[in-house]
Amino acid sequence: MTKLYVLGPAELRNAEGELEHSFLAGPKRLALLTYLLLSRPRGFHRRDSLLPLFWPEQDQKSARNALSNMLYHIRKTLGGEAIENRGSEEIKIIPEIFWSDALAFEKALQEGDYQSAVKLYRSDLLKAFHVHDASSEFDYWLEQERGRFSTLATEAYWALAEKALREHDQASAMKWAKKAGALNPFAEQVQLQLILFLEELGEITAALEVYHTYVKLIAREEETPGSEIRRLAESLETKTYILPAPVRKELISSPKCQQPSIAVLPFESLGTQKNTAFTDAIYGDILTRLSQVSELFVTSRTSSQHYKSTKKQLPDIAQELGVVWILTGEVQEEDQRVKVSVRLVNALEHRHVWADIFERNLTAGELFHIQADIIQKIAEALKMKLSLQEEKAIRQAPTTSLEAFRLHAYARWSLDQRTEKGMRMAEDYFRQAIAHDAEYAQAWLGLADALTLLHDYSYAASQPEILSEAERAINMALSLNPTLAEAYASLGLLYATRRKGAEAIHYLKKAVALQPAYADAHAWLSWVHQLMGELEQGLESAQIGVSYNPLSQETLSNLCLALINKRDYSSALIEAERLLLLQPDFATAQFYQALALYHLKRYEDAKAVLQDLQEPWAGNGPLVTYGLCCLQLGDAVETEKLMKTIRGDTFAYGLLQAAKGQPEAAMTLFRQVVHWDYWAMLSVHYLYPAILDPIRQDKRFSEVLIQLNSSWGISQRKAASVHHQQELAILSNGDKPVTPDLSNTDMRSVETKNPSQSSIAVLPFDALLMQEPELAEGIHGDLLAGLGKVKTLQLISRSSVTYFKKSQKSPSEIGRTLHVFWLIKGKVSRVDDEIRVVVSLIHASSEEQVWSKTYQRALTAENIFAIVASIMHDLLEILNVHTISQKNLQASQPSTMNLQAYRLYSQGRSSLDQRTEAGLYQGLDCFEDCLSHDPQYALAWAGLADALSLLQFYGFTIPKSSTDAFSAAKLAVSLCSDMSEAHAALGVVHANRQEGAAALKALEHAASLAPGYAEVRCWLGWLYLILGKPKAALEPAEQAVRLNPLAPAFRAFLSEIYLANGLYEKALYEARRAREIKPDYGVAYFMEGLAFYHNGQLKEALEIFEQALYLASAMGTPSQAEVKIGLAFTYSALDEWGKVQEIRNQTYGRIDPFSLAMLQALQGELSEAFETFSRVEDWSSFSTEQLRYFFPDALNSFRTEPHYQKLISQLNLAWGLQANGSLP
Repeated sequence: MTKLYVLGPAELRNAEGELEHSFLAGPKRLALLTYLLLSRPRGFHRRDSLLPLFWPEQDQKSARNALSNMLYHIRKTLGGEAIENRGSEEIKIIPEIFWSDALAFEKALQEGDYQSAVKLYRSDLLKAFHVHDASSEFDYWLEQERGRFSTLATEAYWALAEKALREHDQASAMKWAKKAGALNPFAEQVQLQLILFLEELGEITAALEVYHTYVKLIAREEETPGSEIRRLAESLETKTYILPAPVRKELISSPKCQQPSIAVLPFESLGTQKNTAFTDAIYGDILTRLSQVSELFVTSRTSSQHYKSTKKQLPDIAQELGVVWILTGEVQEEDQRVKVSVRLVNALEHRHVWADIFERNLTAGELFHIQADIIQKIAEALKMKLSLQEEKAIRQAPTTSLEAFRLHAYARWSLDQRTEKGMRMAEDYFRQAIAHDAEYAQAWLGLADALTLLHDYSYAASQPEILSEAERAINMALSLNPTLAEAYASLGLLYATRRKGAEAIHYLKKAVALQPAYADAHAWLSWVHQLMGELEQGLESAQIGVSYNPLSQETLSNLCLALINKRDYSSALIEAERLLLLQPDFATAQFYQALALYHLKRYEDAKAVLQDLQEPWAGNGPLVTYGLCCLQLGDAVETEKLMKTIRGDTFAYGLLQAAKGQPEAAMTLFRQVVHWDYWAMLSVHYLYPAILDPIRQDKRFSEVLIQLNSSWGISQRKAASVHHQQELAILSNGDKPVTPDLSNTDMRSVETKNPSQSSIAVLPFDALLMQEPELAEGIHGDLLAGLGKVKTLQLISRSSVTYFKKSQKSPSEIGRTLHVFWLIKGKVSRVDDEIRVVVSLIHASSEEQVWSKTYQRALTAENIFAIVASIMHDLLEILNVHTISQKNLQASQPSTMNLQAYRLYSQGRSSLDQRTEAGLYQGLDCFEDCLSHDPQYALAWAGLADALSLLQFYGFTIPKSSTDAFSAAKLAVSLCSDMSEAHAALGVVHANRQEGAAALKALEHAASLAPGYAEVRCWLGWLYLILGKPKAALEPAEQAVRLNPLAPAFRAFLSEIYLANGLYEKALYEARRAREIKPDYGVAYFMEGLAFYHNGQLKEALEIFEQALYLASAMGTPSQAEVKIGLAFTYSALDEWGKVQEIRNQTYGRIDPFSLAMLQALQGELSEAFETFSRVEDWSSFSTEQLRYFFPDALNSFRTEPHYQKLISQLNLAWGLQANGSLP
């Protein structure tokens, strides 16, 4: 019998126990089979319900064909009887035909056979499994099923633990309980339950070990444990149960004592169809509606969420939240019915006042009626009379579509995950909700929040218009519901992001006017007020925010800051310590604690807190405050040392000058500040009064304030929400995409004065009224690939022409920038079941269109390739290129007959061209999915190899489930031996494996097949350089830049090659051009620093190296260690050997022997250097180049040593050459 294993990594084994590789090669087949098998209710599924789940982007006909194809493969693998039809529209899987671990697991649980069940549960359902182009609904279903199976397995382990405890088998009880904890390492409630269980067994040490392991684990995700588990651990360690100190009543204006107060605890999901997101949505709606009752004080959701699944008694919760009443509830969804059970409790008296069960048909109208009835009942129980306006507000139905409400719930649940995938899923769900109900204001607002978060978390680099779309969504929400407080708050934060403080305050005030209990809006308003120097308003907003949300780090941190700014340091210290009880690793709280201690003259205590403290939003604030403590304690040496490290921070250096009694020097520096960060801004307004008050009396100080106000508004939303996790770049250009202005780019290093008549650029094709832009991208890419094989054409590469996608620049401007004679433009549209392509040839300088033609055929893969072939033939005839052979046109021959595979390949190449982490992973997914549609698609295998190679080259993790790059490249070559892309992919794989000779052979062959393939020429130049042939590297590298002038990586590589050849001016020019094209490109900064060094411009080199160090990562290209070598050599040339020694002291030879050896050689310790070099096992490209070529003056004596030639022999062998550098 065939066996299907899905609890863990997927396996499908036939009756002989052999893996069914062919079936598993298509992830969507496995996804469909698993869905048919496990989705509930079990039984028949309508075909039209499956189509949008698995083929959301395809039309009905294509999707049905794809489904039929999938069902064929399932029947072929499992047997013809595996699928039963009911009529023509319904299908179901017959589980009796095969064995499945998931069904066996469920059966064992039903029979109480927990040991058998846990043996079957290997890991998460379909662990590490993902279907690239399935719908977000399928992703959500899979996540829910994973959670359900994980919960069932956890419950089974607990059942075994309890059984062992009843049988007095303590060892087994511990074993099973720990397995439950190990299954949910990040689930705090499970870890809490485990600690309590171990405490009951008397295993205190084991319980504390569980806690400390959990803390270390979540610290990697930059999270901290909740207050309940933390206090339990403290009680185990100290035998006392420590509660956080309450907020001092005199610090907050508490409406709770003046009006009825209530907390709504998170509702629970009940029944067989548990739906946490749906329940959370109902709970959130009830909370929002309650907040609209003016006579009722409602605790914020953030504070109430602390008590989800809590075992605390209601009186304790009420006391901690400062409320009298508590509402609890459950939601159960069964068979198109919904049941909501609620209870209102006087928590202080532990007395039930009212309870009710609302059960109705599951429609949007009935659901909102239930919520309104609950609010009405609460008001009656508390003897409150609702106004007509409040009656209308609580009865208002936000949508008439239950599906839109459900999608909105899924979206909010996804958005709360604060991951890129969660945000992307949320964006998709919100858009779907809007599609179901375009008048659903909350869905428009949710879309705005998702887009803004994607921007703020830096996940939207390729979406420059994302904030404009967010603003449009907010305005749409407001047009539908002008009284929506959340929309005004979002609009306020959007203006804060754009550095428009007055507008931000205006809209945030409007939000709290509409919804006075909106704690988050009060917190954001407090932060903006304080940044703008409006302390009293900031303090008032902070006090109100804390009164509504007493357990929120966000609101409490603003109160603490306001107290510091008001110079009430004792109260600020109390609030900072309270914050640290809630979240011990909260760096903002630690900084505020240290500021309070410093101002209370407890300098040693402040130093202890500030030691190694880093808080990005505060810049050098912690370091400077540490220096001020040292100054007060008379440690002048430490202060001077610190001042050297911050000399580049004008404001910080000026503050320390003022502290040392040099106000004139300080004022001079303050007037030079260009960039005012948060800490500097707060300092100018409030902090360090003993130091700055005298300077504030200086008339010139008003100039500083004017400069501050004119150069700084409000920063990004994450900072404005006062979590202060990191400082983001200021959006100096509003919402406009930042693209390099290269219209005047000087091409003198690689170009002649006038473009050749054989030079041509194919601009990105426009997709007109098409839902499938990848078809336009694919046709454009195929045309480039085909023309690239024509030796007599000088064709500009894809990544350079991509800059002009939808560009408004004139043909002559584009021609000058790309230095070409001809431009090709194209438009692609779909007309019913046909595809139409319009192509034009334009003379760039005169902007004259010399030729245009329309091509139209039925939409098939074969016809797309035929169109590309026709375009090429006609173009070459017009251009009078007669030397083309049939072989040159091979790229236009059908490489796949599968249209979906073609789409996915085009999408994958487009993603890969972004050269971002997200783009590389997206490209990998596309190529893998593409190959599931057509395993014989050679281009897709080459693309897969490229994706894997680039992930390795840039230091990103390669998924374990992926094919290795070498196998993919070899298969591409075997499928199409004269395809340049395949040989190029193979060459790059060999290069990554440091197989120099094999890489050279493959890349040279790829270049011969496609002379216009710019990327091959770039890799070829780089490889020549690595292999010790710098002169040979010049021609292919220069040709690569001619063909791809706007690729920053190509210019950076050319800069390296010029450096190796002693052409330092040219090297500096190319590095600068790379940085202009991509201002945050670390490699460009590194190469510019090297070029400055070799040109003798040492101060400039230091400045650029420092910026490169900021952009570099520990393991990236270049690494921080490699940049530090450049810094050390520059310091040595400036005769600052103390700085060189500092860098050496930070270098660990066991981890990084290369860096240590270079520094030893620099300091003249030649014997030690050669011995350390002998321990180098991994020769990166930059380390190879540094050893072979760079720093000739400093390393001259080193390179004349006999041992140096032995080292070069070692290097040659490491790169697959013979010891003398020749090819094997």
